[in-house]
Amino acid sequence: MNDAVYTRDHLLTCAKRLIQDNLGVHVQREELLIIADEVGMSVAEHVVEAADQLGIGHLIAYVPIATQCRFADGLDLSLTLGGAINNADAILNCVADRADCTPFRRAIIDQLTPRKRIGHMPGASLDALALAGGDLPALVKRCQELAQSLAQGQRLELCTFDSRDNAYQLTLDLGCWERMPVISDGKIEMGAWGNVPSGETCIAPLEGTANGQVVINGAVPSHVITPGEEIVIGFEAGRAVSFKASDETALDILRRTQLDWAREQGDENWNHLGEVGIGVNSGVGRLTGVELIDEKKAGTAHIALGDSIPFGGLVSSLIHCDLIIDAPTLLIDDLVILERGQWRLNVSDWCIEYDQIGVPEDWESLIRGASLTDLPVEVHEGELRRLWQAGSGRSDYYPVGCSKTARLAAQVYYILNNHGAAMSISQLLASWGPQASNLLCQVLKVMEQHKVVLLD
Repeated sequence: MNDAVYTRDHLLTCAKRLIQDNLGVHVQREELLIIADEVGMSVAEHVVEAADQLGIGHLIAYVPIATQCRFADGLDLSLTLGGAINNADAILNCVADRADCTPFRRAIIDQLTPRKRIGHMPGASLDALALAGGDLPALVKRCQELAQSLAQGQRLELCTFDSRDNAYQLTLDLGCWERMPVISDGKIEMGAWGNVPSGETCIAPLEGTANGQVVINGAVPSHVITPGEEIVIGFEAGRAVSFKASDETALDILRRTQLDWAREQGDENWNHLGEVGIGVNSGVGRLTGVELIDEKKAGTAHIALGDSIPFGGLVSSLIHCDLIIDAPTLLIDDLVILERGQWRLNVSDWCIEYDQIGVPEDWESLIRGASLTDLPVEVHEGELRRLWQAGSGRSDYYPVGCSKTARLAAQVYYILNNHGAAMSISQLLASWGPQASNLLCQVLKVMEQHKVVLLD
């Protein structure tokens, strides 16, 4: 992509979509705050013009990169900027993507409240703005499909390849419901923050479980890797223990711009594997060296060194450094999700239909009763959905089984919820009505697999 190919009208259209579709600002009584520096000012100017045309109230706050670099973890924002954030309904960060600016960016996100939403665009560019005008429904669909596999999976295997087609393998544990994924599908809900542009689903692996080697053959921050520059990173017990490259150009850039800075600050977790993510945005035509864009590219995966807290993990670090892998093979519980970068996820492997469940003849005597767990759920358009609070501050969800099953599960949920306590199978059957009793067993089993009911 090249900024020069974008017309002003096209960028204004994308900026309007960013304001309305990504940030969800539709009404004139809401206030939009744009925080920008030297890198993000060109994007900010288009967003300001789009807000003018939409009649959205807005304010732009200019914070130079030098000011951001002087900000340290634990400091308070200035009264002026803090007041602007406090009065805003939606915030857009159009700022540089530098490791030494991370504490400042984190301080902005820490201002999130249940009545705000924050669009985060580190490394803001016109390329990134143009991607905000992509196919949002398609991104939502693929991100949700990935979430089902990452949430339910126990073990992830990442196979990567260097320019000579040598293969390397990294394995890690997902925990099967123990660690929930984060969905970056572009729809930033109230009380949440998310990256713009969007198009990935990611997860923080269980701490201490990553072992093996991975080839970074796509990009590191500010640099696209060329053949021969690939970086082979070795992991033991969840931490990077070795870095090797034949041509050390990319490795030197990674050390100089990210890793060395973190070590100099006394960061003991700079080498922690904090994230694994998969990009699904087909609008990203090529790698650019901008993490925010590259990690969304369809056919790629990425790992991140450093912080895992925003993704639901337990390890804090001054950096969160995304490293892009082009055309990997990725499996979850031996089921292929990507094959050399090609989409292979089979939704039916992870989205359970009730008629796949076998029913013992004496099931009514084997199951004594059922009760709801304390996990949050909701009924949306007649379907039961499981919710979870992602590390990014937003609630993500997916349906309990496929559509038909989720509708039946909603019926069972209403029965149990209205009763307010555990119910015996005979009580459930009486409330279930004329539908087949075996069907109730099948639906309950699917709900149990999704951890929304307990069966005695």
